[in-house]
Amino acid sequence: MVYDMGFITVSNRSQRTSQSATYKFEIKPHQVLAFVFVISGSTNNLETAQTNYDSILKNYKQFLNEKKQLYAAIIHRARVEIPDKRLQQAYTWGKINTEWLVSKLPGIGVFLGAGAIEYPWLFGCDNSYASQGVVASGNPELAKSTLRLIKRISEATNGNGRIIHEMSANGFVYNKGNTQETPHFALAVWKAFEWSGDKEFLREMYPYIKKGINWLLTEQDQNKNLFPEGYGIMEVKGLNAELIDVAVYTQQALEAASKMAALLNEPDVQHDYMQKAALLKDKINTLFWDNDEGSYCDFYGTREQALSVAKGALEQLHQGVWHADDSALLHEKEKFYEQLVLKFSNLPVGTKKGWFTNKNWVISTPAEMGIAPREKAIRLLDKVRNEDCGDYGPYLSAVEKRYMMTISTGVQAIAECAYDRTDEAMWYVDKIVQTFSRVLPGSISEMMPDYGCPVQAWTIYGLAVPLVTHVLGISPDAYHKSVVITPHLPSDWNHAAIYDLPIGNNTISFAVERRGYNAVYSITSVAPGWKYSLKINGLTGHKYKINGKEFIAVADEIDLRGTVNRIELL
Repeated sequence: MVYDMGFITVSNRSQRTSQSATYKFEIKPHQVLAFVFVISGSTNNLETAQTNYDSILKNYKQFLNEKKQLYAAIIHRARVEIPDKRLQQAYTWGKINTEWLVSKLPGIGVFLGAGAIEYPWLFGCDNSYASQGVVASGNPELAKSTLRLIKRISEATNGNGRIIHEMSANGFVYNKGNTQETPHFALAVWKAFEWSGDKEFLREMYPYIKKGINWLLTEQDQNKNLFPEGYGIMEVKGLNAELIDVAVYTQQALEAASKMAALLNEPDVQHDYMQKAALLKDKINTLFWDNDEGSYCDFYGTREQALSVAKGALEQLHQGVWHADDSALLHEKEKFYEQLVLKFSNLPVGTKKGWFTNKNWVISTPAEMGIAPREKAIRLLDKVRNEDCGDYGPYLSAVEKRYMMTISTGVQAIAECAYDRTDEAMWYVDKIVQTFSRVLPGSISEMMPDYGCPVQAWTIYGLAVPLVTHVLGISPDAYHKSVVITPHLPSDWNHAAIYDLPIGNNTISFAVERRGYNAVYSITSVAPGWKYSLKINGLTGHKYKINGKEFIAVADEIDLRGTVNRIELL
C-alpha cells in the first residue's frame, strides 16, 4: 500500500533557518508499508510548488520508469568492451556522472555543471575540457547545448569575445573569465563540430570566437609578442603573466579557427590565423622551453613579473590549509620561495625569459596538444613521471607536492597519447580509476583520491578521450562523413571494442582483436555513404582480407566503404 500523508509548506529566506517535517504512522507485525516523500518548490509562488507536488506524487512511477530508460540508453550508447574491467566500469559510470550534472534551468538553458555538491553551475574552463570527453562518449548534443550557453552568457556579459569563468544557477556571473578560457573554448567548439558535423552550430559560434581571438591578441597582448597576458587555469596569487597554458591554448584556438574560416569561406582569415598559429607554435617551443630543466616554464616575462609571482606564491602558501604535522613541509616550501625571491632579485633589472615559480601541471599542455617536438615532449613526459608525480598522478604544483586532481592526471594521460606512448598513458588513466567509489559510490572525486567535489564533470576528459580517441583510435570528421581509425592497444590487451558510438547522423561500432601476430578488425555503421580509413602501423607489404577478399597492402592505411567491414591481417 502507498499512503499519501498530504503536504506541509515551509518558507526559508535565510540560511540560518531550518525546518523539519514529522509524520506518525502505525505498522503491524509483518506488515509492509511504502512511503513516497515528495519535496517541491518554486521561485514564483506557493501555487506552483503545490502543482509540482501533485504532479510528482501522481506520476512518480512513470517518472521513475522514464529515468530508468534514460540511464539504460546512456549505458548502451558508446559502450565499451575491454579487458580492463575496472576502467570499463569507471568509463560507464563516467557517462552516468555526466548526466547527474546536467541542469535544465528555465530561462537559462540545458548545460553541464562543473561538479557536485559545491559547483553544480556553469563554468567555461571545466566545460572546455569536459565537452571533449562528452562528445567522445557519445553525447554531442549536450556538448553543443553547453557551449552555446557559455557563448550566449559570455556575449551578454563581456561582448568582446572573452569567455566567462563561472555563472551561478540564478544567472549571476561571478568571474568574467580567466584568459585561457577564451582560446580553450574555441578548441572545444571545434571538437564538438568534428563529432557532430553541425555546420550551423559552427556558424553560430564562429563570430564570437573571432572576437575572442582579437581580444586575446590585442587587449590581452599589450607587448604584441603573441603571448596573451592574464590568469590561466591555476588560480595562484600573482600569476598574472604570459602563461604557458594561455599560450598553448591560444595556438590551438588559432589552428581551430583557421579550419572554421576555411569551412565558412573566409580564406584571408584562414591564412592569417594559420600564419599566427605556426609562429606561436615556434615561439612556445623556443621561449618557454628550458633545456637545462628539460621542461616548459610556467610563464614568460620579466624579472619584475617573476618576483611578483614568487611573492604571490609565498603569500598564498601562508594562506593555505596546513595541518600540524605539515610544519616541516611548510617551512621547506617557505624557504624555497624565499630563496627564489632572492635569486630573482639578484638578476639584472628587465631580464626577460621563461620562468619556473610553481612548476604547475599545465607545463604539460604543449605535449597534451601535440605541438611539442618529440624530443622535448619525451624529456618532459619522463621528467613529470619520474619527479613530479604523487600516488595519483602529477602534483598540481611540483614545488608544493600536495594536491592531485583528475584533470591534471587526465591531461598527462592525453599528453602521453599524443606521442603514442599508450602504456604510459594508461598508467595515468588507471590512477584515476583507482579512486573510483572512494567517496560517492559510482563516482570519482575532483581532488584525488577522496576530497573536493565527489563528482566532477571534467573527469570524463581523462577517461573517455584516451580510451576512445587513442586506444580505440576514433578520429571523426562528421561534416565530411569520414572517420579515421588508428587503434593503439596497450601491450597487455588483446582486444577492445566500442559499440553504438554516435558520429554526426551516423552510429558506428568498432572492434579489434589480436591473434598472435595477426589481428581482426570490425567496423559497422548505420548510415550509408560514409568513408572509413583504418591505419595500421607496418601494414605495407602485408596480406589482408576485406570481407573475405584478399589484398596486399601498398600503404599503412586501408580505405573502406559500406556499412559492414571485416578486415583480417594474414
